Amino acid sequence: MEKVDGLCGSRVQKEWLEAALQTALQTRSHFGPNFSSTQFGIGQGFFSIIIRVVCDWQGEGASELPASFVLKCPSLGPLLQMNGPDFEEHREGSFSLLKKAHACEVSFYNLIKTHQLKLHVPKVYYSHNVDADGELGLIVMEDLTQSAAVKPTIDGLPLKGLETIMENFATLHAFSLTNTEWLENSELKAYLFEGQSLLLKGWVKDSIETLRKLGSDLFSDSYLERLTEIIGPQFDRKYAYHVHEELGIPPVLTHGDLHNSNIMWKKSADGNGTTDELAVIVDWQIMHPGCVGEDFARLFCGSMETDIRREHTNHLLEHYHKTLTARLNKEPPFTLDQLKQAYRRLFKFGAGTYLPAFAFYAQRMMGEGKVAENDIVLRRCKAVIDDLFEIENELSR
Repeated sequence: MEKVDGLCGSRVQKEWLEAALQTALQTRSHFGPNFSSTQFGIGQGFFSIIIRVVCDWQGEGASELPASFVLKCPSLGPLLQMNGPDFEEHREGSFSLLKKAHACEVSFYNLIKTHQLKLHVPKVYYSHNVDADGELGLIVMEDLTQSAAVKPTIDGLPLKGLETIMENFATLHAFSLTNTEWLENSELKAYLFEGQSLLLKGWVKDSIETLRKLGSDLFSDSYLERLTEIIGPQFDRKYAYHVHEELGIPPVLTHGDLHNSNIMWKKSADGNGTTDELAVIVDWQIMHPGCVGEDFARLFCGSMETDIRREHTNHLLEHYHKTLTARLNKEPPFTLDQLKQAYRRLFKFGAGTYLPAFAFYAQRMMGEGKVAENDIVLRRCKAVIDDLFEIENELSR
């Protein structure tokens, strides 16, 4: 690909994409005059530009080809727009992580295809890794925009759907525990906090100040001081990558960024909402060998309503462990109690990771004049922090 502006500000050229898809789909059909490209999901991701293309295929066999695709184009553009001039000092580290993240996702989809793992993930038609000259790559996947969507963050995720998610991870972890090749794959070792520690610490600091301004009736100064002591700038989030070693349990393939915006649900019949049926889990770009509780701590802290999280955490962990046992056809190499211990040790990681998201959403709700929605977000945030304090007290005894 030439290093010039392409579709929707990406580096993907229409002609190059056409040739790549012709090869991948083994077709001589070509893009028609009504070819179109539209960027979507703006503001929802840090490391990519997402584009929907409608191909208007022409020629022999055109009607048998997928009419549209979704392109995932690695880019620092979204992160630059979010942070402005302050981002420059973090550019080098972010670019290094960007390259690792894309290579990781390409490698994961190749692994899925090779081992025919039955997971709720998008179908990938074409993937292009980083070139020798440093040019960034591309992933072309099925277009689910007309049949699936993410749920609004404020809604939280449904229990039925959460059970399906746990079943997916039981399948993934069963593979992880019965194969070793993935542990030898350097591309499946993309850690979020490499090269990002200073940037993320700044986000957490800003988030605590946002809570102080927006939720003065909920968050006292002493309350926020205690929060800062636990997950403030001095908190090293990389501890999460070693919890499995401390517990003496083997690592598993970890998604690394499991939350509401990376989970799509099938749309309702009228297309105006979503059902509780899981469609796909996306953004497998910071996968790494990790602790079995890491993804669950992030998911539960950031994407569940308080009542469901508090009432059903044990049920969901038990459902996962039971499903994993069935997938392995034997007892897993960690007990249910060890799983629950891992989750509790990683609750701080989950809470600390999503504190910036909570603060961002609350600030956005206030900016849009949505006072009631802002209150819901702040109270859910406080519930997570309350539970964090309780868990940390128990762990320190």
